[in-house]
Amino acid sequence: MKKIQSKFSSSWNHRARTAEVDAGANRLALISQRFDDGWSAIEQGRFGDARHSFQVVLSLQPDHFGALQLLGAIELHAHRYKNASKLLARALEINRGHAESLYNYGAAMHGLGHLTTALDSYDAALAIKPDYPDALYNRGNALLELKRYQDALDSYDRAIKARSDFAEAHSNRANALHALRRFDEALDSYDSAISCKPDYSIAHATASYALRIGLPLLTLAGRSFASRVADSLLVAMGLPELVAHSQDQYQLSLWWQTAPTGRSPAGSSHS
Repeated sequence: MKKIQSKFSSSWNHRARTAEVDAGANRLALISQRFDDGWSAIEQGRFGDARHSFQVVLSLQPDHFGALQLLGAIELHAHRYKNASKLLARALEINRGHAESLYNYGAAMHGLGHLTTALDSYDAALAIKPDYPDALYNRGNALLELKRYQDALDSYDRAIKARSDFAEAHSNRANALHALRRFDEALDSYDSAISCKPDYSIAHATASYALRIGLPLLTLAGRSFASRVADSLLVAMGLPELVAHSQDQYQLSLWWQTAPTGRSPAGSSHS
């Protein structure tokens, strides 16, 4: 009886091990397939489908570095900075030597307003890829927000050296020069941005010229490129009061700048 039981157990264990091997192979095949699906979806711009595919991969293998870092990049692209930072932090626990993940983690922390942490992560990415133009550009942006204008300028210069046709870097370099009150150089940098991308920088040239000759430049904050350009210029030059944050505020500010002295706009009163 003992031998029969032993033989039966051995046979059952063999079948169980075979089933486990088969299940493991199927699981690995599914992980590989869903990861490839996610990558294909990214290439086609179907970020929602890619997000779902990588979530499936992580449900099967929570420490899958590729899925963690790509899902983090998707969350970053969607401005879901908190989710992105958590995913990318997990990816970096697995591989601290991946420059793109370090850059994306920095961008996520930048989006959350943690500028010092963002700078540290950009610097870590640059330690691996010293000529990484996007990291140099975002590093410059963080320094600009911290009002470290010369350091920002140096970072933009490095970004442009790495990618000479980097219009955004030329443009934000001009913002740093504006803040340093080097207006002629700023205009030259705006011209370089226009040369790189002619349909990109008309707003920069117009806004910078108006500010340079002392004209008031009122802008309505918004998501459009022109709004963001004028907003960044005015804040960099210490004129945030010229940025309106609603249509009513914009119209009222415009009226006060153009109306004859002593008159009030309709529906308002002042003493």
